[in-house]
Amino acid sequence: MKKTLVLAALALASVAASAAGLSAQVKYDYDRAEDSAVSLSGHRVTTSVKYDFGSFIGAVDGGFVAGQAVVDNNRVNVNGFDVGYSNGVTLGALTLGGRIGFSQLNPGRIGNLTTHANLTSIAANVGYAVTPALTAVAGAEYIDARLKGVGDATATRYTAGVEYAVTKNVTVKGVYARTRLEGGDTNGLTTAVSYKF
Repeated sequence: MKKTLVLAALALASVAASAAGLSAQVKYDYDRAEDSAVSLSGHRVTTSVKYDFGSFIGAVDGGFVAGQAVVDNNRVNVNGFDVGYSNGVTLGALTLGGRIGFSQLNPGRIGNLTTHANLTSIAANVGYAVTPALTAVAGAEYIDARLKGVGDATATRYTAGVEYAVTKNVTVKGVYARTRLEGGDTNGLTTAVSYKF
């Protein structure tokens, strides 16, 4: 149960510093347990908007998440919201950023239990501009989940991949993700498309 709810929220925080203005993002995440003794997988789609006030003040973002987690062939549909604050700094080709986020996920009724999860996350991200369009990215995120009627759980997610500016307004991103959960690890993939207005 803990794995199901935490897995549904693992990739909600991956915002780096950017120029001032409004942007929108659609992100898809997939995770699967590496321990074959437990069948655990999940996928999520997050749609969000962010307004960046500039590097000094930072950015606020908010979005909706919908997905499905599968634990030993039991499917749990999840929906909810995520809000956060991020800031960062660019030093030449290097970008350092961080984000603090809060999420509430509502998996609804699971057996005889109706529950929801409140999640707090802290993330740190680093990017290195290989070319003007291509950036190597990596990050780490710690997630603390408070599960109503179930208990608490934590997870740590590490990511590494690339971000590519297709045009001045459109950016695509693909990263490998490894998550350490209480009781096991998952491997996954995150892809995202962002548009800057």
